[in-house]
Amino acid sequence: MNVLRNRLGFALRESGQALERLGCVWQGINSHAEEITRWHPTENAGYKVPQVASSSWIAPSAQVSGDVQVGNNCSIWYNCTVRGDNHHVEIGHNTNLQDGVSVGSLSPSSSSTKVGSGVSVGHGAVLQGCTVEDNVLIGMNAVLRDGVKVRRAERCQRGDAPMLAVTIVQAFVEAAAAAQVDTMFWHAASGLCTAN
Repeated sequence: MNVLRNRLGFALRESGQALERLGCVWQGINSHAEEITRWHPTENAGYKVPQVASSSWIAPSAQVSGDVQVGNNCSIWYNCTVRGDNHHVEIGHNTNLQDGVSVGSLSPSSSSTKVGSGVSVGHGAVLQGCTVEDNVLIGMNAVLRDGVKVRRAERCQRGDAPMLAVTIVQAFVEAAAAAQVDTMFWHAASGLCTAN
């Protein structure tokens, strides 16, 4: 009995999706036609279609929608959202967005978001309207807002929240290397960088 109920439920769901597509075509609402499958969670936003390299992997619970370009060998893990509905989002090659990362822009007045190649973005980080260059580590729960630019080979530590239109300078990483310090923290409130 359970097998029959399971099969009937599956058939009804598939029929509903087919009727939805047919109704949209008959009404001429082609902008709502979604290219979404159970294995590749990407979605159109109007006429903007995500471009994802075939060698990249997107977790089933992640969502990639709109004007998004994902490079080769990337991984977008569980519960991530990459939204290109307001502005273009570009993710370079060999980049990893860990669980719960949010990438995109909040409003039409923000700028586009660019994440370079070889970047690792930690769990729960938020990247909105910012630029992250190549070979950067973004720590867990970091928040990078509009206008922030993280230079090549830098790290934003857990909980960092750079202010609007602030550029994180290469001197922080160079100072850490000169002082032989593993971890440096940039404090948004004071604008100072301290070693730990």
